[in-house]
Amino acid sequence: MFLSLLLFGCVEEAAEPIDKGTGVLLIGMPSEGVEELFNSTDFLNDFNCTVKSVSELDIADIGAAGRIVLQGDPNLPRRFRDKIGERVQEGAGLIVVGDAATRDANLTVGWAYCMGYVPARFVEPLSGKNSKKVEVEGKIKAMELNHPMLAGFERSAKKYILFEVISKGKEIALIERNTVDTARGYNAVIEGENGLGKVVYFSYDAGETPRLFLSALNYI
Repeated sequence: MFLSLLLFGCVEEAAEPIDKGTGVLLIGMPSEGVEELFNSTDFLNDFNCTVKSVSELDIADIGAAGRIVLQGDPNLPRRFRDKIGERVQEGAGLIVVGDAATRDANLTVGWAYCMGYVPARFVEPLSGKNSKKVEVEGKIKAMELNHPMLAGFERSAKKYILFEVISKGKEIALIERNTVDTARGYNAVIEGENGLGKVVYFSYDAGETPRLFLSALNYI
């Protein structure tokens, strides 16, 4: 049922959340870990995944998606940015990995241009380049202990390659160094929203933690 809202003297109708179904649209190029998850029997039983490179992408693909993943390509033209924002406002879920969708015709660095709802920004944007990558030996540390994305997640020690980002949303998890120091660690998973939709940012390759990535897909 649509709800009428009085806003600045005008009556507007609030959109209902969309039916997400089981479809997942990955725009860009999945990492080895994400692709392996997409091809697993359990995933195939739960989701119907489509992978499209930016050059293959059509507005209609985004319009039909209930869950969208951006990974593996920093370039994303404005028309696609605008459509993704529209879908997320309507209730679609969005996961952004690493430096995906940070450029439009190589003119922008970051997500402020038409995608300001991505809940992260780079720590050290370099001229004409994205923030530097960092290699960290450590574990995922939960910041929201009861968050649905972290249910059943096991903290395994490994090397992570990540982008240094500052949170603009709710910090779900950090990557904590194995070394003994007082540093806080690096932002790993951050949650935000846009209208009716949830947005989750992974600073590292989400395929390194497939259970957490799958939980994020279910959550959004």
